[in-house]
Amino acid sequence: MAKRILTVDDNDDILNVVGFALEDAGFEVRAAHNQHEMEAALAQGLPDLMVLDLMLPGANGYQVLQKLHDNDQTRDIPVIVMTAKAEALYRHMSADLGVAHHFTKPFPTEALVTEAQTILHER
Repeated sequence: MAKRILTVDDNDDILNVVGFALEDAGFEVRAAHNQHEMEAALAQGLPDLMVLDLMLPGANGYQVLQKLHDNDQTRDIPVIVMTAKAEALYRHMSADLGVAHHFTKPFPTEALVTEAQTILHER
């Protein structure tokens, strides 16, 4: 059975590029454009991994991460963060919240696929 990945980004182009790359690698991918869609997707079934943009409409990505971490059902889902924010502060904040990997946009989709494979292989 294919591992399930939930991608969350408000940019359709990024969702498509990331989704196609992950699907080509054999993952089952669901997409969400915002926190509301993410929560609806999580209610339908927990993914094995999440790829989360930190800049969502109406939501602070770190608050979203904190909510995931505080919830017993979602706490153990590994999260890969992707953001346009390149400052070291954001990497430190991600590390403090237990993020599995932090990508600064733009990044090669091959690197994301490799990281997803590594994380899910270790589980």
